[in-house]
Amino acid sequence: MTEGKPERALAGINFPPIKTREEAANAQQAASAPGDVRKDMEDDIPPVIRSVLEMSHLMTSGHSHYFRATPGYQGGLYYDGKPFCFASGYRDSKRPRDMEDKGNHMKLKDPIVYGCLSLPVTAAYLIELHRNQTFDLHKPLVAYLPSLESKVGPDVTARSILSFTTVLDDKAILRDAKANWRAPLLSLNPCASMQKCVYEPINRFLAGKDTKSLNGKTQRENLALYVGSSKRPSAILRRTPRKASLSHFSVALLIAAVETQLKGQTFEASIRENFFTKAQCHGTGYGPPKLYRDPNEMFYQPTGLALQHQNFRTPVHGGTLDNCGPPVFNASLNMYAPAEDFGKLFLLSLDAIMDAREVLPETEKDDYHFCDFGIEFAPRRTCAIALREFSPG
Repeated sequence: MTEGKPERALAGINFPPIKTREEAANAQQAASAPGDVRKDMEDDIPPVIRSVLEMSHLMTSGHSHYFRATPGYQGGLYYDGKPFCFASGYRDSKRPRDMEDKGNHMKLKDPIVYGCLSLPVTAAYLIELHRNQTFDLHKPLVAYLPSLESKVGPDVTARSILSFTTVLDDKAILRDAKANWRAPLLSLNPCASMQKCVYEPINRFLAGKDTKSLNGKTQRENLALYVGSSKRPSAILRRTPRKASLSHFSVALLIAAVETQLKGQTFEASIRENFFTKAQCHGTGYGPPKLYRDPNEMFYQPTGLALQHQNFRTPVHGGTLDNCGPPVFNASLNMYAPAEDFGKLFLLSLDAIMDAREVLPETEKDDYHFCDFGIEFAPRRTCAIALREFSPG
């Protein structure tokens, strides 16, 4: 951390107060005093935010000619013309599309995979680790992964990776993995093609001689070993801020460095403990979506797992890796959560990112376009955009 400037360590996630089991039960009582109702309205999710979440969820799962399958996304949120789409708002497209079959309608408690929108949440988690002095965002990556000293320069830090000005050569890694990332662009079913032509080769490549399905931590360790043993003189590409774009392999290498400081804990377990649980978003996780039944919830428990779809008529079997990308990409591609949980996490993450950008040293900027903490900034349009591409730059 920077000495003499304690304010630099203050940026982090502003968690909401945690309700006790009794408070959660009292909030669900059918009869409440007027004062309690007013207090709930003040402390709970504002009605406008709740309405926007519900409306956006209905819009994302409703039928539209804009909802077409796209490479890398197996289901979930519709974002900027790129669908993470369910089949026309139904939980299983192979069942009859009966408007009266309420059990087959999408519900707010159904978990959704959010693809590249996972990254801002990961960035907020890293900011929190920086505040807790667990991981320094400005320390060279080789300080955590000394075996990469000859491949990764001292200018490569967590901050430079999250601004994507120093990144791994994704195209070279995909070539070595014998993955064809262009094939899904020409496929009639690009989601299925992405699994076959990109994700499965990556899983095989990072498994090495191991025939078992590896978890994210092991795949990230194998990625670090691959980078260290590469015959290329340098593993890092350097980009100007204007040319910066999302690099999933770079984020995975960053998380491998973070895991060296977690005392044997995995990234997935650590972010659950340090972010999801504190934010009371217990239904959030990584990989194929799973149901979470809140023990404090008296009403509105999820009734079953909604299937994700590769297109409107092709549901994906629940629990398989076809529902998401390789575990190595959990930090930037594979987060799932119910709509309200994601809304809360995303707003907390954006607040943490904006606070961190004010108190931490600035990264290199460009007037047209630059990235920071996994968010794309466009100063001329005075807006911030969540990154969304899978294709290697």
